[in-house]
Amino acid sequence: MGVGTAVCCLLSVSWGGGKHLWVVTVDEFTKLYQTTYAFVIVYITCISATKVSILLFYRRIFGTNAVWYVVLGLTCAHWAEVTITWLAGCQPTEYYWKQYTDPAATGKCIDAPLFYFVNGIIGLVIDVAILLVPTPTSESRPSPSVTGTHIQPLDGPGTSSRSTAPAVPRPCFGMPLAG
Repeated sequence: MGVGTAVCCLLSVSWGGGKHLWVVTVDEFTKLYQTTYAFVIVYITCISATKVSILLFYRRIFGTNAVWYVVLGLTCAHWAEVTITWLAGCQPTEYYWKQYTDPAATGKCIDAPLFYFVNGIIGLVIDVAILLVPTPTSESRPSPSVTGTHIQPLDGPGTSSRSTAPAVPRPCFGMPLAG
């Protein structure tokens, strides 16, 4: 899947990706938006597969508990939600790339910026949940010092996420950093 994201990115460069909107031709814009449409599906699949891979790694090290199953379910549900919403989000599908270049195009699309924003927040919540998955297991296990030193690096992300999670709303909601 990582290769798919790289291919989408590299293809978009030849069609105007990275250029200012006003220097891209209508044909380049159409191809660029077609690539963008495909990229969303490739991207969410790649990201979800990575998250599931991390969860499977945790399962191998720590075993499973109810939190692990909940986070796995949330990760898979997020993938399904993004995929289904994106594929059904424009009727007809080609309206996604024609709405800005063809005045005669008719159709309806979801609010893409809102879609990206909401799914970014959902992805952030799932990421923090993934970091917290090993916490109940690692805090309750009696481990000898040798095993403890080998597993402590795995506890680090969960510990750091507990200390940084309260800072997350600041950039999201425009809260000032100091008084």
